[in-house]
Amino acid sequence: MVATTVSDEHWQAIITNNLSYDTQFWYGVHSTKIVCRPSCRSRAPRRDGITIYDSIQSALTQGFRPCKRCNPEDIAIPQQQWINSVRLWIDEHLHEQLTLNRIATYNHSSPYHLQRVFKQQLGISPNRYIQKQRMNEAAQLLVTTKLSVAVIGVCVGMNNATYFITLFTKIMGLSPLQYRKTMCEDIQVDGGD
Repeated sequence: MVATTVSDEHWQAIITNNLSYDTQFWYGVHSTKIVCRPSCRSRAPRRDGITIYDSIQSALTQGFRPCKRCNPEDIAIPQQQWINSVRLWIDEHLHEQLTLNRIATYNHSSPYHLQRVFKQQLGISPNRYIQKQRMNEAAQLLVTTKLSVAVIGVCVGMNNATYFITLFTKIMGLSPLQYRKTMCEDIQVDGGD
């Protein structure tokens, strides 16, 4: 059963990480879709952004996933499943300012643990994954739009045009303008056959 409101007692247990409430209720954080024990040491959520559950199963049924940090009811999440959910979160927030700390916080982990498991599962760091995703999107925009290189950089979450050009060249092997020219020539040649 779901509590309709977060009582003062619930809220005090959550913000003080009160271990004695761990078997009495669980709380789901709407912004992250993660369910935690009251004693969870993660950053305190907004009071109006949580729902109280009387069982972990109720929260899971509502689409919440167990917190990696507090591991409610000792439910183990396979690392690959967790990293896939981290990747989805990154992809949804790709155009925002992303730091390892922010990603770890929203996915209820420490930055060190996230970095280690992400690299172990995918073979690259979260930062490298973000860079590759942004450059793939930039490559698509270079071919499908007439936007300037600087505007494309901003569109993919990189406000520094010089850094964007340098990173694009490093990852894609061509500067953005060279890439656009080469790919557009290839499209024209293929279209003429």
